[in-house]
Amino acid sequence: MFKDAKSAVITIVVVVAFVAFALFAIDRNNVNRLSKAHNAALASKQEAYALVKVRFDLVGTMGQILNEEGADDPFAHMVGSWDGGASVALTSDLYSRVDTQLDVLQKRLFGEQVYLRLAPYFEEVYRAERSLAPLVEQYNEKADFYNAVRASFPASLAASRRSMSALERFAIAAALKGRP
Repeated sequence: MFKDAKSAVITIVVVVAFVAFALFAIDRNNVNRLSKAHNAALASKQEAYALVKVRFDLVGTMGQILNEEGADDPFAHMVGSWDGGASVALTSDLYSRVDTQLDVLQKRLFGEQVYLRLAPYFEEVYRAERSLAPLVEQYNEKADFYNAVRASFPASLAASRRSMSALERFAIAAALKGRP
């Protein structure tokens, strides 16, 4: 196959160098794809978190109004426990609990005088929910794409080497149903 040992060694060295370069290029491509998908998902998450914050601020103001009217603030312990660095799972859980409490509060106070003060806030919460729905969907799509890329071979090797974990999905679809 080879005319002498020298040409065999040169050929083997060239092939090994080519394979090493190809593996490096494939790895860099996977790392870049993972990083790009991860950053896109995180950007969408931050946009969604901005609206979650708006919603929680509105709910906090509603709690203050309830305190002024002599009623208990059912949101203080929930809204005060959230920060912008919380996980998607924790945010989803808190969002759903706040939504459940809002639903109960709106039904309970509907015929009372305090409802007139709270009605504009319920409307703003509804607007925030409607604005949040497409952002949550966008984030979940990007998180799914990242997770799919991360799970595929050989990207899974690059992801495990770089300790890139799977992204959580928002689980607040039921809470984004909107209010009447």
